[in-house]
Amino acid sequence: MRNGGWRLFALEALAQAGADATLTNVVAASGADLGGLADALSGIVEESLDDVAPAAPTVIAAEALIIADVSGSLSAIDQARALLASLTDEERTAVFQSEQPRRALQAINETFGSATHPQNWPAWLGEVKTPTFTSAQAIARQGALEWDATLGDPTDIARLADALICVPDNPPASDRLIEAIPHFVAWLQRDPEFPRPVGYSVYEAALERLMLSGHTAAPMLDSAGVLARAMLSIVPAAGAYGRLLSDLLEFSGQAAGVRTAYWLMELVEETIAANTPDQPSREQFWLNVISRLVPIGPQLSVLQRSSLSRLAGMLGWESALPEALTPGPREGDLTLASRLAGKLIAIYTLIESAGAQAVEALVALAPDVDIRVNSDFGGSRPLRALAENADLFVVVAASATHAATDFIRAKRGPKPLRYATGRGAISILRAIEEWALEPVGSDLDEAD
Repeated sequence: MRNGGWRLFALEALAQAGADATLTNVVAASGADLGGLADALSGIVEESLDDVAPAAPTVIAAEALIIADVSGSLSAIDQARALLASLTDEERTAVFQSEQPRRALQAINETFGSATHPQNWPAWLGEVKTPTFTSAQAIARQGALEWDATLGDPTDIARLADALICVPDNPPASDRLIEAIPHFVAWLQRDPEFPRPVGYSVYEAALERLMLSGHTAAPMLDSAGVLARAMLSIVPAAGAYGRLLSDLLEFSGQAAGVRTAYWLMELVEETIAANTPDQPSREQFWLNVISRLVPIGPQLSVLQRSSLSRLAGMLGWESALPEALTPGPREGDLTLASRLAGKLIAIYTLIESAGAQAVEALVALAPDVDIRVNSDFGGSRPLRALAENADLFVVVAASATHAATDFIRAKRGPKPLRYATGRGAISILRAIEEWALEPVGSDLDEAD
């Protein structure tokens, strides 16, 4: 659940104060942002500690099971199982005479399995070849949120890279690994210093497994883009740089499609911004991408054509683009323009030029759209006003302070919030276009 859901439970716990401490303990252990309700709940917990005798081990184990089921936390599951293991057979029987803990344990086992789960990614990767490891994806998804993501120890980095490489290239291991790659990449991004030069071998191994799989669904493309941008920002040796660009082209397919157009253009934008150890390879990569996108120009959206035209201009190739790729409006572009009309769109990025370029393209499409770019380093009144009032807020996570990102998320509530996949204007435009063309009501579903 999100913070809003936990606050509803907190209100219910306050309403039941003194009747049953279970709900109070569950909410207090959730780690959610409860606002002013946290102090009130804390008072109830302190009173219960003063006025009530220590709970029996069976009660503690039962509450731990309920907390683990509600939170879905791997650490909470470990704690609950440890408490159960410390009970006698008679005490465990007594625990499961109550329906709540019995159903909680059943739900935990159905989602995460009944066996001890891996405690980190190397252990998880070592288990994926086991046929009975059917909870692999649930554990990967939760582990990405809980496991330590600091890649600072060279020994741990080498161990993780080796574990990725050593996963068998056949089912079920290979399928489980590829399905978990988006979770793994999200975990890598939790590293406070991502991307780290010392982590290059891990980024390379993950990207290699992904490209060898041939899976190009949207989550896989986005994960490949994150890994590629990390490697490009580190600036590998000339030979590795050329191979990386060549492999990325091959991964995108022999002929670009509308779905991969943004992805390819974002990579071009990234290579323009990053230093290169091999200029000929970089220029060949640019040429190959442009040559793949030109044939599908008529199928590209107005923002895609605008992005391609801007890239060509940056490279000095704008005159070589056919007239079909000019970003002027067409019949198919009216839907996008109409959905942006009259909207207030906020963009947070520390690269002000990227925000300005995105604004220029959007205003050319929908002149009455109101776009505000903010680059404050933390919470501020203008940033708060945008977070609370904008119809859409786009955060360029790769170019944002943690303080500002957390502030926006806290003030935004259930309103639409999108994260640009890259650092440039093209990633911003992609996030806005995808939001504008989503089915009506999808944001409500996401908020729920």
